[in-house]
Amino acid sequence: MRDNLRCNCHICKIERHLFVSLSESPSDARFAALTVNSASLARFTTVPDLLANLHAARDADAPTSIPGELLSTLIQAGTARREFELIQSILVLAFTPTIHRTYREVRAWFRELEPEDIAQQVLTFFLELA
Repeated sequence: MRDNLRCNCHICKIERHLFVSLSESPSDARFAALTVNSASLARFTTVPDLLANLHAARDADAPTSIPGELLSTLIQAGTARREFELIQSILVLAFTPTIHRTYREVRAWFRELEPEDIAQQVLTFFLELA
């Protein structure tokens, strides 16, 4: 989870809830079972380890395909092993910085909309894309 959060918006509340739920049983065991058959995912023992890697700043020398490969592997593993809910939760956490930025921008441009409605629509749109 992003350590620099001081926001109490709906997106951040969802992020905190998902992060805690994916760090505990039975989600941690489901993630471990998911990583067994994947060389790229096997190096991560927990969801927080995977998210830390996905959110880490990339060096100029680091290949940019690694996050794409990890996300692609996650999506494929989720559909093959019927772990759709787990994968969607991980994807939401992986893309929370972008989701949060979109939420803030929409709030800035459309102040007459309720923050809860904006958060719900942004998350719904993301999940439909994912």
